[in-house]
Amino acid sequence: MFRTLIVFLLFLFSVSSQGQSYYSKNIDIEDEVPISSIFDIQKDSLNRLWIATDIGVVLYNGTKIEFFNAENGLLDNTILKIFIAEDGVIWFTTLSGKVFFYKDDKFQSTPFLSSLDTISRKSYYKIEVKEDQLLLLGNKGDAFKINFKKETVYKYNLLNRDTNVRYNLLVKK
Repeated sequence: MFRTLIVFLLFLFSVSSQGQSYYSKNIDIEDEVPISSIFDIQKDSLNRLWIATDIGVVLYNGTKIEFFNAENGLLDNTILKIFIAEDGVIWFTTLSGKVFFYKDDKFQSTPFLSSLDTISRKSYYKIEVKEDQLLLLGNKGDAFKINFKKETVYKYNLLNRDTNVRYNLLVKK
């Protein structure tokens, strides 16, 4: 009898309990922007969605969709990665190896960042920003460490993972 009462109470509580409900919203951007590939999505401190695509960057603020490409401010169209730094600067890497950022409501680069094009034409798949340092990790084992204050670029080329790590170091000023 006692066991039956416990089973009944457990059943009663399980019926009255509510599951979690998640809020979802479909964003139909195909009508405005003909995207075929999305590579990355990040949310900034203003709750805007930044979407990296094969034809540019889509910015969605919750009500309005904006599209950016090489014709209206981007340095390149095929955006692979987006990284939002602690200071609010939004960094982008492209398929062709370009690196630029969004700050003060505009896309920007510097001559120093543009000099990366002469070092490597590879795509960067990871960005880390710490204070005045920018770390870019590329494919095929290349890694770059950039110091903005000193305007130096260190290039590390990891050659063999099975043995001790060897690297070629390039310092560019």
